[in-house]
Amino acid sequence: MYTRSHIYLTEQITGSTNSLLLFGSLLPDFQQTNALPRGFDKQSIELLKFLKKEYPDLVPLAIGMTLHEYPIGIDRLVHQSYNGKMGYGFQFNSILTEKSKKVFNCDDQTANLMNHFLVENAIEYKIITGHPETNEKLKKCFNEIDRERIIKALSKFYNSDKDSLNKEFDLFIHTNLDFNYGEYEDMGNAWVDTMERVLHKTADPKEIAILIKLTCNIIDSSVDKFLQTCVDECKKDFDYNFGTLKKSL
Repeated sequence: MYTRSHIYLTEQITGSTNSLLLFGSLLPDFQQTNALPRGFDKQSIELLKFLKKEYPDLVPLAIGMTLHEYPIGIDRLVHQSYNGKMGYGFQFNSILTEKSKKVFNCDDQTANLMNHFLVENAIEYKIITGHPETNEKLKKCFNEIDRERIIKALSKFYNSDKDSLNKEFDLFIHTNLDFNYGEYEDMGNAWVDTMERVLHKTADPKEIAILIKLTCNIIDSSVDKFLQTCVDECKKDFDYNFGTLKKSL
């Protein structure tokens, strides 16, 4: 899911507004460059152990990271499995695939990938319009963390270049703060901005905006139950794995 969705749901799961924790829940989406190695998001437990030893003040960062997808996070239900079926993000392929193929000029496999991004965009729109305070919480999160210290720790653990991590930070902030995700048209603009930079492809942002609006209507009857299931399932896993650390958050 997108940033405000993770901010909102992580707070619901943990009961905490700790900026390091919330930022950690976003960290696995640092994937616009090659600053971090492929599969880095699956090493959150190893990162947690490293931070406990060398950067104990940054431990909430790794805890937040576990709540993104691996091993106990929200995106498991989006990408992997929900309600005994495929991930929620792919459960609307039969409705969206032909439309995505046309807008993105792509094959079925790529269209299905785009479908899941459409669902995530629709969820983000619902979160922002229903909980507009998430915009300020996201900005607060970026403002309160110690960016230099986080980069130093990540660089050491992942053997990553600090300048590349700084660039990834800048791109991440640009993508998430320079567009209005509460407006369909600007969501389309954000999509094209990232698509052109990362995939070296483009599409009509107005057509994408129409697809996002359509997807919002498609998921409207099921999304509230899905979001509550995300909170309930992840809270059980969070309490089981990190119950003794909750007071530190």
